[in-house]
Amino acid sequence: MATLRQRLHRKNASGSYDLVHFETEASLVIMPDGSNLATWKPFVAAASAPSDTNVFWIDTRANNGLKYHNGSAWVAVPVMYT
Repeated sequence: MATLRQRLHRKNASGSYDLVHFETEASLVIMPDGSNLATWKPFVAAASAPSDTNVFWIDTRANNGLKYHNGSAWVAVPVMYT
């Protein structure tokens, strides 16, 4: 199981800051599509476009080019080569 951790600074009564830690299991975090964070995959590597448009697509036909869905089509993520 994955654990999500956050560190925050909270101002106390004396004006200084206390470090506060929060932890939760990733399986308890529900994503907008109803899946939980522990099973969510942020990208798909395949030769054809995925049906889920809320992920990055590594197009294995196009030199493993990274693409995102802009609302109407899959487009390449702009990159700069040096």
